[in-house]
Amino acid sequence: MGSSWRIDAKWLFGLICLSAIIVAAVLYSASKLTERDVATGVFSGVLTTFAKEGEGSEEFGEIQALAAASPDEEFTIEGITLPVKGSEIAGLSYDEAVDLVVGRIAEMLYTDGPESVEQFFNDTSVADSEEAPPGEGAEFSLGPFALLTQDTHDIIRRIFTFSLIPVLVLAVPLVFFSRRFGRLGSPGVVLAAGAAPFALLWLIAKQATNNAGQDGVDGALAGAISPMAEDVSTTFLWLLVIGVALVLVAVAGNIGFALWHRSQPMPTPGEEALPPDELEQPDYLSDEGDTASGSDEFPSIGPGGVPQA
Repeated sequence: MGSSWRIDAKWLFGLICLSAIIVAAVLYSASKLTERDVATGVFSGVLTTFAKEGEGSEEFGEIQALAAASPDEEFTIEGITLPVKGSEIAGLSYDEAVDLVVGRIAEMLYTDGPESVEQFFNDTSVADSEEAPPGEGAEFSLGPFALLTQDTHDIIRRIFTFSLIPVLVLAVPLVFFSRRFGRLGSPGVVLAAGAAPFALLWLIAKQATNNAGQDGVDGALAGAISPMAEDVSTTFLWLLVIGVALVLVAVAGNIGFALWHRSQPMPTPGEEALPPDELEQPDYLSDEGDTASGSDEFPSIGPGGVPQA
């Protein structure tokens, strides 16, 4: 009965610790997805793909002429003031100009937030909707791309750091309620169980991005996510290896302890019947005790050496 509640407590804290590890793993993955290189790469990759597949290349000659006419001013086209100067666009090919402009916009999005980018498109929306009543112009929204910012990354990173505290705190009672080598095996099982699904998920993502084509949106996303997927999958694989190693050490320790215990000499039944501090007296001491206590075999001798009846 005494060990039953310890086992229940160990399972309880183990499951709670596993849940905390899963939450921390999700936050870690999200923080890696919102890092600067990944976030700007995803946004610019998708946007440049759509821009290069559009019809803008047919009018690029006029764009080059406008850029050459105002080399020292920020370039404006169709109501959009781009974060580049005319001299930076002049002389570039269409694809090179798209990469330059979209890369600057992606950096603005990550550093200054979605409002700094949406205002460009809002200006265009208002200019194109001349028939719309004042104040009712269509507003452009970046959708999920609005989360690819430095502020989002900092918030997720901060929450992830604090999420490690419950993991460490819950590991203490998990180890306390375990016994012997289970103090290594129990945390190892929890760590391996929490890291295994994420190691598999990011390993699949790494293989998928490595095998993706170079063209289209899929190629753009693969190029931005592939280095990060490899890094994250390696991290979770190492955590999985550490967890499995702790379990193997615990199993080997229990087996070694059991073999050592069986190799110890077993006490004889006679030795087990007597307490260790009560040794059996020799026969002669027993006889002297009987004589001193007044046995009928010899008369007692009184004062003066005279036998007494």
